[in-house]
Amino acid sequence: MFEEIQKKNISDLITKDTTLVIDADGLAYIPSTIVQETYITVTHTKSKRTMDFKNLTEFKGRGKGKNISPDSWLGSTNTKRAVMNQNLFDLDDFTIEQKQKDKLPLYIATNAIDNHIKMLLEKTGCSNYLLLLGSGENRRHKLPLPKKYKSNRDSTLRPLALDACRSHMKEIYKHKYVTGMEADDILSIYGFAGYQNYLKTGKFNYIVSTNDKDGFGTPSLLLDWAKNGDKLKHENFFLIPDTSKSVGGIDLIKGELKGYGLMQIIHQVLIGDDADFYFAFKNTNTSYSLGDKGLFEKLYGKTTPKDALQVLVDCYKEAYPEFVEFTAWDGSEQKLSWLEWAEMQFTCAYMPRSMKDTMSLEKLLKHFKVDY
Repeated sequence: MFEEIQKKNISDLITKDTTLVIDADGLAYIPSTIVQETYITVTHTKSKRTMDFKNLTEFKGRGKGKNISPDSWLGSTNTKRAVMNQNLFDLDDFTIEQKQKDKLPLYIATNAIDNHIKMLLEKTGCSNYLLLLGSGENRRHKLPLPKKYKSNRDSTLRPLALDACRSHMKEIYKHKYVTGMEADDILSIYGFAGYQNYLKTGKFNYIVSTNDKDGFGTPSLLLDWAKNGDKLKHENFFLIPDTSKSVGGIDLIKGELKGYGLMQIIHQVLIGDDADFYFAFKNTNTSYSLGDKGLFEKLYGKTTPKDALQVLVDCYKEAYPEFVEFTAWDGSEQKLSWLEWAEMQFTCAYMPRSMKDTMSLEKLLKHFKVDY
C-alpha cells in the first residue's frame, strides 16, 4: 500500500533525541478484549425463560435484520414447532442483552501491551516516547449532525479490563492524558511538528504511530501499529507529504478506498466514516449516493489539489443543488448551504496541525483557487 511514500529504514531521518508519539487508546482497547468473553442473554418475553448464546449468529444465524437462518438455534426450534403445528417464533418474541465476563487473568492483557510498545520502540529505534490517552467528548460531539458524532459506540459494551489496562499504561509509561480533544488531534499536532522540523533540518524530532486512518491525512512520518499476529501489519514507515509537495494518493484495495494526504481528507469529507458515524449523503434530504468505488473513479488521475478539491465541490453541489435539510440528533431543525454542511464534515475529518489551527474547507478552496 502506497509504496511511493514508504520508508524501510528511517535511521537517516531521525536523531537520538527523536520522540515516538503513540496513539495508545487502541493499544489498551484491543488487549482488554482478549481477556474476556462476550455473549448474549436471550429472554423469551412471554415465558421469561432465558438462554445464553455465544453471539447473535448462534441464536438466529447470519441473516440480515429479522431474517432467521435454518441452521441457527431459532431456525431449528421453528422447524420443530412447525412439525408440532405450533406458532413459529420471530425476533420480536425475544429481548437480547449483550454481556461479558472475565476469561483470562489481567496480566495477559498488560503483557500484550508491554510487548507491543517494546516492538514499536525497537522498530523505530527511539528511546524517547510519549503515549497519548484520550477521554471524554470534544468539539465534534457538539456538532448538530443527523446522528451524534461517534454515537454508534454508545451501545457497545466497554471491555471489563479496559480501565485496568489504561491504568497500567499510566502507571508504567510516560504519557499525556488528553481531554477536550481527541488523542488523534494531539497526535496530528506532534506529527506535523515533526514534519516541519524535517523540512527545516532534514530530520524528524517527532514521529507518530497509530492504526487510525485519520493519521494518514497529516504530513508526518508515521508507523502503523496494527499487528498481524506477532508482527506489524505494515513493516515500513509512511512519509506523508504536505499539499505543497503532493496532492496525496488513493488506492482501491478489495473494494475499500485508502488514501493519504489531502486525498484522504477529501475521501472522508465525501464518504464519511463508519467508525466515527458521520456521512455526507445519509440521513439528509438527498438521494445522491457515492461509494468507495465511485469516488476512486472520480479522483483517479487528479494530480493537483485544485482538481481533487473540485471533485469534492462538484459532488456536494450535485447532491444539494438548493440546500441541506435534516433533523439533528439534538432535535434542532437544520437548513444549510452545501458549503456549511461540507464544513461540518470537514470538522469531523480534519486533524488540526497546531493548537491554534483554524483551517476550514473554504480556506482550502480559496487557497487552491477552486471554483465553488
